[in-house]
Amino acid sequence: MNIRKRFFNHLPTVSVRLRLLEGYYQKYIIEKGQQKVDMQLVHARLADHYRDMELKFIAPKDFYILVEQLDEEARQRLALAVVGLDHDELKKALGVKTDRVEQIKHCFFNFAMETNLLTMELLHQSPLRVEEFARQFLARLGAEIEGETEAESQQRLARLDYRRLLNEAEQAKASAEERMDYLRQLREEQERRLGRRGKF
Repeated sequence: MNIRKRFFNHLPTVSVRLRLLEGYYQKYIIEKGQQKVDMQLVHARLADHYRDMELKFIAPKDFYILVEQLDEEARQRLALAVVGLDHDELKKALGVKTDRVEQIKHCFFNFAMETNLLTMELLHQSPLRVEEFARQFLARLGAEIEGETEAESQQRLARLDYRRLLNEAEQAKASAEERMDYLRQLREEQERRLGRRGKF
């Protein structure tokens, strides 16, 4: 089952303009993406976004307990995800899920840790990876992408999946190495046979 169906069945949907969200991300990545993250500022901004939507945020101590699980790269991705909430359409998606603690853990902290292949350096280099980051975050929040059906969004995200692409590349490399090893064994066996024949 896909992310949206697993967490957001029977809940209202929010439609987001993907390219506008990507613009927020790209601007931040260029200007601040690889800087050390001020987690107090991230906490204040995220809490403000929840208050703007008249939603209760988690206690500061609970927030910083979650922060302790993040390395610096994950903190950068968390900060990037929070920047996206400046996009008013996306901010509305905070109201989709009713369990706030689960939403904050799953959609922000777990997301920041589980997208570990999408480093700030990679995001800076590749607009496609920025698109993947945006699509993954929208899926976590339960938001839809304007102008796309759910099936189209799933297919596009599957094609973009960087982890899958790396795995396929590794498999292709392994297959090539196996073929080369097999050919080498055949060649050695052939040389041994020809060598033995040459003695007579």
